[in-house]
Amino acid sequence: MDLKPNEYRLFTIVVEGAHCGGCNWESSHQYVLAKTEEEARQLYEDGEAGLCGDCMCDLIVEAGYLVANPKLLQVQKEEIGDFDRQD
Repeated sequence: MDLKPNEYRLFTIVVEGAHCGGCNWESSHQYVLAKTEEEARQLYEDGEAGLCGDCMCDLIVEAGYLVANPKLLQVQKEEIGDFDRQD
């Protein structure tokens, strides 16, 4: 899937005994926003990313991210036209 410059996917990295980069709670599932799985793993290994589910949800809400399923967006575009346009 090709992503636009400002589009990211959410990846899960499972590491036993890992700690969240936000709240520092132990969480074996770390979530990373990245373009590719390789980028997500590299960001996590470099210590630049990795949040528990609660902290990732807070980030998504506070930053105002749009979470969308690409397949559903395609259906919406076909039904209502290009929703990215500025009217």
